[in-house]
Amino acid sequence: MRSAGRHGEALEALQEARTVLGSGRLVRKVASCDRLLGLTLHDLGRPEDAIDRLQAACRTRADAGPIAALAACEADLARVLRSLGRPEEALDHLRRAVGGFREAGKEVEVAVITHNAGVVLYGLSRLEHSLEALQAARTGLQAAARKLDLAACDHNLGLVLHDLGRPGEAAVGLRRALSTFHEAGRRREAASCAHALATSLHAAGEHEDARTALERARRWFVDLGDGVEVEACDHALGLLRRQLDGAGHVGRSVARGTQPAPA
Repeated sequence: MRSAGRHGEALEALQEARTVLGSGRLVRKVASCDRLLGLTLHDLGRPEDAIDRLQAACRTRADAGPIAALAACEADLARVLRSLGRPEEALDHLRRAVGGFREAGKEVEVAVITHNAGVVLYGLSRLEHSLEALQAARTGLQAAARKLDLAACDHNLGLVLHDLGRPGEAAVGLRRALSTFHEAGRRREAASCAHALATSLHAAGEHEDARTALERARRWFVDLGDGVEVEACDHALGLLRRQLDGAGHVGRSVARGTQPAPA
């Protein structure tokens, strides 16, 4: 019912199920129910209630296991906390999730959650730590052949490398990401990546390639009907044409957002 958007019905059914399960000794099933309740409450716009349920699920899983289920609850808690603008707390839960998945031998999940941690660290301007996390995540995602997740990681690595003053290296990863998103028909991701690529290419002195990337991004945003992003591309193209300040930044305010990390 959650996947169909019938969150209210799902909540009612889960609450009834938990009442029945709570009267017995099925602690793991109670924990599973608490986790689903937490996710449903978050979908319904009740994040604080969601945190209560997810914390209950974590407490039960800490005693009853399995460790991978506890790690999944920790990752869910991190997602809710990020939505509330509490990145430091989210980061603590992401670290616990990584440890739990690693202990359980779930290397794909380790890569996915490490990517999330890298994005959170980037938002906190901890660039060196973000770089380390994203590089580790990239290795795991590549080994798991998670093609789109790998492209998102390459995009986010590009942002970090650019902000560390390494635009040439940033452009390499952003080109890879752009190619993958374009081939997969993911137009919004491709457009955002093309705009970010233009920023790094411009900083690296590759002005013609930067203009080409910006024009591609603009065309895709026009197709998507995203007037805000089209305006940002127009502004960046104007700056590029005038070559203000030599190697100044291009269109950073809108285009530099991270690609969503896998949940």
